[in-house]
Amino acid sequence: MEKFIYIMKGMARYILYLILGNRRFRAFDSFPFNPNQPMPEWAPQIMAKCCEALEKNNIRYRLADGTILGLYRQGGFIVHDNDIDVDILDFQNIKLLQASMKRLGMRLGRKAVYEKQVQQLAYYSKENVIFDMIFWYSNGDKICNYSEKGYKRTQPKKYFIDLDNIKYGGRPYPMPSHIEEWLVFRYGEDWQIPKTCKDDWKKECFDLNKIRGI
Repeated sequence: MEKFIYIMKGMARYILYLILGNRRFRAFDSFPFNPNQPMPEWAPQIMAKCCEALEKNNIRYRLADGTILGLYRQGGFIVHDNDIDVDILDFQNIKLLQASMKRLGMRLGRKAVYEKQVQQLAYYSKENVIFDMIFWYSNGDKICNYSEKGYKRTQPKKYFIDLDNIKYGGRPYPMPSHIEEWLVFRYGEDWQIPKTCKDDWKKECFDLNKIRGI
């Protein structure tokens, strides 16, 4: 019954997404489960195979947000985190990426578009592991993203140049350069102090600013 409710809500959101397609910002969510639940134990395997697909397609990416915070700070995923966070820079061949995810058996759970540019694609596996990709676009020495209605994310581009690596599960993953400086920029000076539960991500996203018009 719970799964049926999530499916019906997802269908309703998709219909609104199509109806409101002429707006500057469009988004829909369609997860047949509670997307805020902690990640299942299969998360490391899903992350490895999805990141391998990105690498095979020469897609420039980095682990980001709660994923890299957990791996760098404590060597593993944050217990209450609910998805795998990946940033992608200046990528346009969305159909290629979608085809790669489909071949892996991943299903689309969220899509956000701003000014006809994809800002976010979140896929989920049969084990309900969410692989969340945020798309950033260069603007001079900064990169920008509009994946949340009414907000703009902005970061210095230097954190996406000459990426560093972190090892997890026996393989390296790219992460932001100047990692501790980036963590302060993203989470604040207290990034080293673990939280006891997951709150609204916008409350601890210091690169996020409200904007009008979307």
